[in-house]
Amino acid sequence: MAFNEDHTAFFTDFSVPATLGVATIAVIFDKAYIGALMGMVESTGPCALVMDKDIPNLKQGASIVINAKTYSVTGVEPDGTGLTTLQLRG
Repeated sequence: MAFNEDHTAFFTDFSVPATLGVATIAVIFDKAYIGALMGMVESTGPCALVMDKDIPNLKQGASIVINAKTYSVTGVEPDGTGLTTLQLRG
């Protein structure tokens, strides 16, 4: 069961604009922890938190521009609350 709440106020306070195709959307950009190989490799990598309503058909491999830098979406991770984390590679 999905839980959808209005996250607009949160994004108004903490987001930056990003370009996805021809649309400008709000993202919360971060360099989050990434674990790989069952925890044997750790690093940080860029990610963006987005509202599901802003990315209805987004797939891995899409390009997104944040802070004048182009990233490739390597992971799309919805959390069931109306938000999705995009793992990015720059």
